[in-house]
This record gives sequence, structure tokens and C-alpha cells, in this order.
Amino acid sequence: MWKIVGRMPARALWLGLMCMGIGCGAVPQGSTAVQPPPSGVTPTTQEKSGTEEPLSVAQVIALLQADPLAPVTVVRIVDAELDPATPVAAPELDAPTFIEAAAVSRQGARVRVAFDTPNARVMMWVPQPAVALYIASAFDVPQAPAAGTEPAGRVTLRAGALVEQLKTDGNNVEVRHLGGLQVTAMVPVAQLTATVPDRNMGMHIGGNRILVTPGALIRQQPNWSAPVLATVNSAYQLSLIRHVDDKWDEVGYSDFSLDVRGYYSKTSPPGRTAGQWQRRSQLSLANSGDTSVAAGTCLYASVGGGIAGVVKSDFTTDVRPSDRNGWSVAGIATPWGSVPFALRTSAPKTGRTWATCDEP
Repeated sequence: MWKIVGRMPARALWLGLMCMGIGCGAVPQGSTAVQPPPSGVTPTTQEKSGTEEPLSVAQVIALLQADPLAPVTVVRIVDAELDPATPVAAPELDAPTFIEAAAVSRQGARVRVAFDTPNARVMMWVPQPAVALYIASAFDVPQAPAAGTEPAGRVTLRAGALVEQLKTDGNNVEVRHLGGLQVTAMVPVAQLTATVPDRNMGMHIGGNRILVTPGALIRQQPNWSAPVLATVNSAYQLSLIRHVDDKWDEVGYSDFSLDVRGYYSKTSPPGRTAGQWQRRSQLSLANSGDTSVAAGTCLYASVGGGIAGVVKSDFTTDVRPSDRNGWSVAGIATPWGSVPFALRTSAPKTGRTWATCDEP
């Protein structure tokens, strides 16, 4: 997992995120809180007359040297950029893949995020929808009017549920929760936050357990035309509340992220799942090359561009000279693959091959 949080209560956060990914069943109650910023994806830039000023060099350096970086959020690996001169293409992935990061500034429809690699801390621009958000407070997903005599099923997204942004419609955002159950819903913008609010385990649902496979559908009513409330994504057990008839069971599911109650039929064909949250492991990334780069070296978004990272520990990688005197380009291993960062040649009197961020 990509850790940005330093000494935050990581075990509780990890437990909550894992429960969203695999379903936890009857897990003891617990919670974790990260102090939220004043609102949403909070830019560190100063706003003036509706526009945002770029971060100063000192601010950038401070953010790169901060430990821990905050607020913590989750970012999907999509096409991004270090700056307009250095686009970064997303690698081909077989499922939605995310890393933990810190949203540090915003500029129009894009967000600048900071994250750790095995040897450096770097910044990158991503489209705003690539920043996964959290449900700020418990939200009951609106349902269509129910038919028949059976009680209508329901879905509640709990505070702290991690959701992917799909599209915006006025003051509402269509989001998709990928956890033990996959749920798609329209939620008000005010219900979304970039930081983790208090997260508590849902109430345990009594009854026997039934085993299901990914793609199993939970409907609002026990009939084939009823709306789908949720699709089983990676949880394999639902709570059996009662048998409705020889085809339908009333079922429930609860974890850190959502509470669902509805109807399941084992004869129903499976629904489509979008995948699972995946997080890139540092262990799968390695720099290649034999040129030494020392801790403290400043990384630039492009030759002659702004500061976009700082090296945390000595390593070797592939470095090639650029067309501009005094500059080189190094490949740095990131979740996006090897990304080219620029290095500035240090003045001979420093005794260093590459400049640090505090050198003139």
C-alpha cells in the first residue's frame, strides 16, 4: 500500500479500507478520524477574485518535505501530467487502481496530488474526477416507489464510504462504491468530502449466512423487474433475514461503508461488476539504471520547469542528458510506471552531482 500518512492511526484506516474491499462480516466496532480541512478537496493555494494563484517555490518545498502530508485522499491512476510539457499516460490496468495521496492544490478541473514512491515524494496533476471521495455523513440512497406488499429494500452509504466519481449533474454527482457490495447512486455534492470522517462499523445483522458469488443482485422488491439496489462485488456472505418464497430471500449486508437490505434470488443471472479497489504496492516498483541520485536531490516537472518532487533516499536509475545545458532527465519509478523528471546540474562547489531544492 502507498502510505502518505506517517504516524496516523493507519491500522484503523487500513481495516476500514479492507472491509470495503472484501467485506468484514461481524467485525468489532471501531473508528478512526482524520481531522478534515474546512471543505472538500481543499486547495493550498490562495484564492483571489475567483482565481487561484500558483504555489510559491517555498510552499512546494514545504509540502514535499512535510511528514505526514495531509489531507489524505485516494487517487485513481489515470492519464495525468507533471506539467503541460510532461504528460503522463496511465498504464493498462485490469481493474480500477488507486493510491493514497494528499490533495495539495486545485486549478480549474484538475487537482495536484502529492504521494510517495519508494525513493521520492512527488507531485502530479490529475483530473478532478480521478480523486476518489468519501461520503461525509450517512446518506440514504433515494429509491423508486415500491410495489407489492413486501417492505421496500434500502441502501445507506455510511460516513466514510469511498466512492468513485462517474459524472456530475447540476448539484448532484453520480458515484460508484466498490466494496463488498457495488452500489451506484446520485448524491448531493455537499455529501462528498476528500478526507476520511469518523468511520464506525454498521450494526450486525442477525440470521444465518448464505454464500453468494460476485455478480449476485440484491433488488428492492422480490420480483424480477424491481430496481437493483446493489451488486455483490467481493463479499461472499449475505445475512439471511427470512425466506420470502421458494425463489426469493430477504437479505442484508453491513460493513464500515454501507448498510443494505433487499431481496436476492439464486436463480437470477449475475450482474456486471466494475472491479475492486486495488492499491499499487511499493514492492512491485523498481528503478532501473546505474546513475546515482542522492537523497535531497530536487526533481523538476520538466527541463527548466517547476519543482515537482524531492528524493528521499539514495538510489540509482537511468539518467540521460537533455538538450539544455545544465539539465538532465531521470526515470523515476511511480505507480504510473517510469516517469521522466528533470534534474539540474549542481554547481561544482557543492560537491553534489545534482542540485537540491534549496540551491539558488
